[in-house]
Amino acid sequence: NSLLRKLVVQQNISCLFVTHNLNTITSIADKVAVMDAGKIVECAAMNSIIKNPQSAVARALVTAAHILK
Repeated sequence: NSLLRKLVVQQNISCLFVTHNLNTITSIADKVAVMDAGKIVECAAMNSIIKNPQSAVARALVTAAHILK
């Protein structure tokens, strides 16, 4: 796992990571909030977003990341 994930677990802290690339957070995120035009349109566990994205924006992010379901 990444250094950031280790710090979160060891220090019992939360981390806000902003990105347009789901590949950068698949190994560190437990929960993901997908935003569109500054508003949260979907918020769920990382696996849920990858396996069953509900919003068009989340589907586009998953498709762009080429993440296998």
